[in-house]
Amino acid sequence: MYFKVVTLNDAQLRLLLLLLDNKTETVVLKNDIMDSVWRGCDEYQTNQRLWYLIKVLRNKLTSIGISENFISNAHGIGYYLKGHDVHPIFCEGNSI
Repeated sequence: MYFKVVTLNDAQLRLLLLLLDNKTETVVLKNDIMDSVWRGCDEYQTNQRLWYLIKVLRNKLTSIGISENFISNAHGIGYYLKGHDVHPIFCEGNSI
């Protein structure tokens, strides 16, 4: 059995959790992503920064065997998880 591990910075983790928190194939608007990911930060929010964050997160997820199109782009609108069933293995003190 092999395990692969990646580390995520705060912005990458907030982005992944935001996308996972929405139903599969439900688009999360770019402005909502930027507000959630960079809320309270002094950093300037741009589409370019969001695109780069998505790119880095996709690369990290791909490195552990998750499909590159797991995070999909709704061109000009936002991002969503495409056609994947995501099931938690641990929820608030209960193993599944």
